[in-house]
Amino acid sequence: MKKLILYMMLFLLLTSCSTAPQKNIYFKMDTIVEITIFQERNNRKTKRIFNEIERFLDEWDDRFSPSKATSELSRINSRQSDTVEISKDMLQILEISLHYSQVLGGYFDITVKPLKDFWDISGEGEYLPDPRDSNINDTLAKILKNVNYAAINTLRNPRRVIFSNAETRIDLGGIAKGVAVDRIRMLLDDRGITNYIVNIGGDLFVSGSKCGGEAIVIGVRHPREDGVLRVISADRGALITSGDYERFRIAGSGARVHHIFDAKSGLPVSKNIALSISGESAIVADVLSTGLFALSEGEIRERMKQFPNYEFLLVDSAQNVYYSENFGK
Repeated sequence: MKKLILYMMLFLLLTSCSTAPQKNIYFKMDTIVEITIFQERNNRKTKRIFNEIERFLDEWDDRFSPSKATSELSRINSRQSDTVEISKDMLQILEISLHYSQVLGGYFDITVKPLKDFWDISGEGEYLPDPRDSNINDTLAKILKNVNYAAINTLRNPRRVIFSNAETRIDLGGIAKGVAVDRIRMLLDDRGITNYIVNIGGDLFVSGSKCGGEAIVIGVRHPREDGVLRVISADRGALITSGDYERFRIAGSGARVHHIFDAKSGLPVSKNIALSISGESAIVADVLSTGLFALSEGEIRERMKQFPNYEFLLVDSAQNVYYSENFGK
């Protein structure tokens, strides 16, 4: 479900640093992962940490990749029974997802995979449905019968996921990267690294400052135009963005068919083009940026009252820009 790396612009001005930052770039989870550490140079320690992160990313990709037939996610979606044994990590993600699905009234829903398959954002099929074509309404109505987070239940002992609908399939695009960002953040914290940036395809977590004590500054770019909407000087926290511009196709009517769906209507969201959420957890920010994307500015502002430690910046379909009072502060 998201994020274009170019949407986030990291201003890493190093003029006051006595040493350059230590950085590693990987291509994992079908996106670019960039880890930047601002510490006194210790090549052996840093190399060991970067290797740990790479092992984690490989394991995460093997387990949660939607495209690998051998992944745990694929095994769940190709199940032959309504009950599937799952790992501790999968149980955690499912429990978090189901919790926020309930909190957000179903606007966040990991059972949107049938919609993702129908709209074929990957472009693998020749047929592209058109959101403005009323002939697809009956098909969407049938698909939506299988899109409902309430069709999923979990057990902790033994660890199991249970489906009450045989046709329900899950997609973790709206949460998996946020979980990975927070896991890497915890790994760095545990290794005594206090100044860093974790960037997984534009999903960010920032901690501390650059070498020399200079603030880490993040610029949030406009999703349709050149220029920066808001500059954030951050010392610790996540910044996650969902948008309609990373994976999309243009239908015959000119409608944009992208990867974030309204779980109520089955259509690609057309009210907004970008929603950024900042806060203390990348997991929560990831869920909110996806789950609130289908709502209007007023509805988003009202829902965000449930999350006092999080802020938002919204660009709607008319390119109006809105943000909460403390976004970037």
